[in-house]
Amino acid sequence: MENCGYNPIRDFYERAKAHGNTFVVRYVNGTSDTTYAWTERALDKGNLVTGVDVYC
Repeated sequence: MENCGYNPIRDFYERAKAHGNTFVVRYVNGTSDTTYAWTERALDKGNLVTGVDVYC
C-alpha cells in the first residue's frame, strides 16, 4: 500500500510484509491480522481481504 490510512482492496493474499509501517489487514468476515513494521507473516489465504489500514 502506498497511502496511509484505510485502503480498500478485494483479493486473497497468502503473506504480508511491512516495509516500515505497521498495518492491519481487514477480512470480509470481520476478523483482522496485524503486521508490525519490518516484519512479515502468513495471512488467512482463504479469507477475502476487504481493506488495509496503514499506520504512518
